Amino acid sequence: MGGSQNEVIRNCFKNLQMELIVARFSERVSPNWGRPLRKDGYNRFYLILGGEGRIQVGLQEYFPAPGQLYYLPADTPLSYGTVSPNTFTKYWCHFLAKVGSCHLSQLIEFPYFIPVKESDLPELVRLFERLVIAGQSENQMTSSLKTNGILYEIMSYYMDNAPSQTLRLTSSPSAFRTNEILRYIEDHLSESLTPKRAGRRVSL
Repeated sequence: MGGSQNEVIRNCFKNLQMELIVARFSERVSPNWGRPLRKDGYNRFYLILGGEGRIQVGLQEYFPAPGQLYYLPADTPLSYGTVSPNTFTKYWCHFLAKVGSCHLSQLIEFPYFIPVKESDLPELVRLFERLVIAGQSENQMTSSLKTNGILYEIMSYYMDNAPSQTLRLTSSPSAFRTNEILRYIEDHLSESLTPKRAGRRVSL
Protein backbone atom coordinates (compact mmCIF):
# COMPACT_ATOMS: atom_id res chain seq x y z
CA MET A 1 0.00 0.00 0.00
CA GLY A 2 1.37 3.40 -0.95
CA GLY A 3 1.83 5.93 1.83
CA SER A 4 1.74 5.61 5.58
CA GLN A 5 -1.28 4.48 7.55
CA ASN A 6 -1.88 8.05 8.78
CA GLU A 7 -1.82 9.29 5.19
CA VAL A 8 -4.44 6.74 4.20
CA ILE A 9 -6.66 7.72 7.13
CA ARG A 10 -6.30 11.41 6.21
CA ASN A 11 -7.29 10.54 2.64
CA CYS A 12 -10.38 8.75 3.92
CA PHE A 13 -11.45 11.70 6.07
CA LYS A 14 -10.75 14.13 3.23
CA ASN A 15 -13.15 12.20 0.97
CA LEU A 16 -15.73 11.31 3.62
CA GLN A 17 -19.35 11.97 2.67
CA MET A 18 -21.94 12.11 5.46
CA GLU A 19 -25.73 12.25 5.35
CA LEU A 20 -28.23 12.43 8.20
CA ILE A 21 -31.13 9.98 8.24
CA VAL A 22 -32.79 10.93 11.54
CA ALA A 23 -31.86 12.71 14.80
CA ARG A 24 -33.85 12.76 18.05
CA PHE A 25 -33.69 13.37 21.80
CA SER A 26 -35.11 10.72 24.16
CA GLU A 27 -35.92 11.93 27.67
CA ARG A 28 -36.30 8.29 28.70
CA VAL A 29 -36.27 5.45 26.21
CA SER A 30 -39.18 3.04 26.41
CA PRO A 31 -38.91 0.14 28.90
CA ASN A 32 -39.37 -2.07 25.81
CA TRP A 33 -36.40 -0.47 23.99
CA GLY A 34 -34.26 -3.27 22.61
CA ARG A 35 -33.59 -5.67 19.78
CA PRO A 36 -31.62 -8.86 18.99
CA LEU A 37 -28.20 -8.84 17.34
CA ARG A 38 -28.36 -7.77 13.68
CA LYS A 39 -26.71 -5.45 11.15
CA ASP A 40 -27.90 -2.14 9.71
CA GLY A 41 -26.80 -0.22 6.63
CA TYR A 42 -26.25 3.01 8.57
CA ASN A 43 -24.28 4.33 11.54
CA ARG A 44 -25.46 5.61 14.92
CA PHE A 45 -24.28 8.24 17.38
CA TYR A 46 -25.55 7.93 20.97
CA LEU A 47 -24.74 10.73 23.44
CA ILE A 48 -25.63 9.25 26.84
CA LEU A 49 -26.87 11.82 29.36
CA GLY A 50 -28.38 9.57 32.03
CA GLY A 51 -29.93 6.23 32.88
CA GLU A 52 -28.85 2.65 32.33
CA GLY A 53 -28.88 0.11 29.53
CA ARG A 54 -26.75 -2.23 27.51
CA ILE A 55 -25.26 -2.24 24.03
CA GLN A 56 -23.63 -5.18 22.29
CA VAL A 57 -21.41 -4.56 19.25
CA GLY A 58 -20.26 -7.80 17.70
CA LEU A 59 -19.04 -9.92 20.62
CA GLN A 60 -18.40 -6.94 22.92
CA GLU A 61 -20.99 -5.83 25.48
CA TYR A 62 -21.08 -2.35 27.02
CA PHE A 63 -23.07 -0.67 29.75
CA PRO A 64 -22.95 3.01 28.74
CA ALA A 65 -22.57 5.70 31.38
CA PRO A 66 -23.58 9.37 31.30
CA GLY A 67 -20.99 11.46 29.52
CA GLN A 68 -20.07 8.84 26.92
CA LEU A 69 -20.44 9.25 23.16
CA TYR A 70 -20.96 6.03 21.18
CA TYR A 71 -20.25 5.58 17.49
CA LEU A 72 -21.96 2.38 16.33
CA PRO A 73 -20.85 1.58 12.77
CA ALA A 74 -22.84 0.32 9.81
CA ASP A 75 -22.75 -3.35 8.84
CA THR A 76 -21.67 -4.40 12.35
CA PRO A 77 -23.86 -6.73 14.44
CA LEU A 78 -25.64 -4.58 17.03
CA SER A 79 -27.98 -5.39 19.92
CA TYR A 80 -29.29 -3.20 22.73
CA GLY A 81 -31.80 -3.20 25.55
CA THR A 82 -32.79 -1.94 28.98
CA VAL A 83 -31.43 -3.33 32.26
CA SER A 84 -33.64 -1.47 34.76
CA PRO A 85 -36.59 0.96 34.94
CA ASN A 86 -33.99 3.77 34.93
CA THR A 87 -33.71 3.84 31.14
CA PHE A 88 -31.40 5.96 29.00
CA THR A 89 -31.74 9.68 28.45
CA LYS A 90 -29.83 10.34 25.26
CA TYR A 91 -29.43 12.17 22.00
CA TRP A 92 -29.22 9.82 19.06
CA CYS A 93 -28.98 9.89 15.30
CA HIS A 94 -28.71 7.56 12.32
CA PHE A 95 -26.48 8.61 9.45
CA LEU A 96 -24.44 7.48 6.47
CA ALA A 97 -20.65 7.89 6.44
CA LYS A 98 -19.04 6.72 3.21
CA VAL A 99 -15.80 7.03 1.29
CA GLY A 100 -16.79 6.26 -2.27
CA SER A 101 -19.02 3.20 -2.09
CA CYS A 102 -17.48 1.94 1.19
CA HIS A 103 -18.75 2.55 4.68
CA LEU A 104 -16.13 4.37 6.76
CA SER A 105 -16.12 1.42 9.17
CA GLN A 106 -15.02 -0.87 6.33
CA LEU A 107 -11.85 1.19 5.99
CA ILE A 108 -10.97 2.42 9.48
CA GLU A 109 -11.22 0.75 12.89
CA PHE A 110 -12.00 2.98 15.87
CA PRO A 111 -13.28 2.60 19.45
CA TYR A 112 -17.03 2.22 19.84
CA PHE A 113 -17.20 4.98 22.47
CA ILE A 114 -15.22 7.85 23.93
CA PRO A 115 -15.66 9.70 27.24
CA VAL A 116 -16.76 13.30 26.73
CA LYS A 117 -14.80 15.85 28.74
CA GLU A 118 -17.04 17.56 31.28
CA SER A 119 -16.05 20.95 29.88
CA ASP A 120 -17.01 19.81 26.34
CA LEU A 121 -20.40 18.29 27.20
CA PRO A 122 -22.48 21.51 26.97
CA GLU A 123 -21.14 22.26 23.49
CA LEU A 124 -21.72 18.68 22.33
CA VAL A 125 -25.29 18.84 23.65
CA ARG A 126 -25.79 22.08 21.68
CA LEU A 127 -24.52 20.36 18.53
CA PHE A 128 -27.03 17.54 18.94
CA GLU A 129 -29.82 20.04 19.70
CA ARG A 130 -29.01 21.86 16.47
CA LEU A 131 -28.85 18.55 14.58
CA VAL A 132 -32.33 17.56 15.80
CA ILE A 133 -33.79 20.94 14.83
CA ALA A 134 -32.08 21.05 11.44
CA GLY A 135 -33.06 17.46 10.72
CA GLN A 136 -36.75 18.27 11.23
CA SER A 137 -36.63 21.23 8.80
CA GLU A 138 -37.23 19.14 5.71
CA ASN A 139 -38.84 21.99 3.75
CA GLN A 140 -35.80 24.23 3.95
CA MET A 141 -33.48 24.10 0.96
CA THR A 142 -30.41 24.37 3.19
CA SER A 143 -31.41 21.76 5.79
CA SER A 144 -29.07 19.11 4.35
CA LEU A 145 -26.17 21.58 4.36
CA LYS A 146 -26.84 22.34 8.03
CA THR A 147 -27.23 18.73 9.13
CA ASN A 148 -24.14 17.60 7.21
CA GLY A 149 -22.07 20.43 8.70
CA ILE A 150 -23.11 19.48 12.23
CA LEU A 151 -22.43 15.79 11.57
CA TYR A 152 -18.89 16.66 10.46
CA GLU A 153 -18.38 18.62 13.70
CA ILE A 154 -19.53 15.69 15.84
CA MET A 155 -17.42 13.25 13.83
CA SER A 156 -14.39 15.54 14.14
CA TYR A 157 -14.85 15.72 17.91
CA TYR A 158 -15.12 11.93 18.09
CA MET A 159 -11.99 11.28 16.05
CA ASP A 160 -9.99 14.06 17.76
CA ASN A 161 -10.73 12.56 21.17
CA ALA A 162 -10.30 8.89 20.32
CA PRO A 163 -6.85 7.66 21.44
CA SER A 164 -4.58 7.87 18.39
CA GLN A 165 -3.48 4.25 18.72
CA THR A 166 -7.10 3.10 18.37
CA LEU A 167 -7.50 4.61 14.89
CA ARG A 168 -6.11 2.18 12.35
CA LEU A 169 -6.87 0.74 8.96
CA THR A 170 -8.93 -2.38 8.70
CA SER A 171 -7.44 -5.45 7.05
CA SER A 172 -10.14 -5.28 4.39
CA PRO A 173 -8.90 -5.15 0.76
CA SER A 174 -11.33 -2.24 0.34
CA ALA A 175 -9.08 -0.03 2.49
CA PHE A 176 -6.05 -0.61 0.27
CA ARG A 177 -7.91 -0.30 -3.02
CA THR A 178 -9.85 2.82 -1.98
CA ASN A 179 -6.65 4.59 -0.92
CA GLU A 180 -4.91 3.81 -4.22
CA ILE A 181 -7.87 5.22 -6.16
CA LEU A 182 -7.91 8.39 -4.02
CA ARG A 183 -4.17 8.88 -4.48
CA TYR A 184 -4.45 8.38 -8.24
CA ILE A 185 -7.26 10.92 -8.51
CA GLU A 186 -5.31 13.51 -6.47
CA ASP A 187 -2.26 13.02 -8.68
CA HIS A 188 -4.30 13.53 -11.87
CA LEU A 189 -6.70 16.33 -10.94
CA SER A 190 -5.84 18.27 -14.11
CA GLU A 191 -6.91 15.38 -16.33
CA SER A 192 -10.35 14.27 -17.44
CA LEU A 193 -11.07 11.31 -15.16
CA THR A 194 -13.96 8.90 -14.89
CA PRO A 195 -14.50 6.33 -12.10
CA LYS A 196 -13.99 3.58 -14.70
CA ARG A 197 -10.66 5.00 -15.83
CA ALA A 198 -9.40 5.50 -12.27
CA GLY A 199 -10.45 1.99 -11.27
CA ARG A 200 -8.82 0.47 -14.36
CA ARG A 201 -5.56 2.39 -13.73
CA VAL A 202 -5.31 1.24 -10.13
CA SER A 203 -5.98 -2.39 -11.04
CA LEU A 204 -2.97 -2.50 -13.37
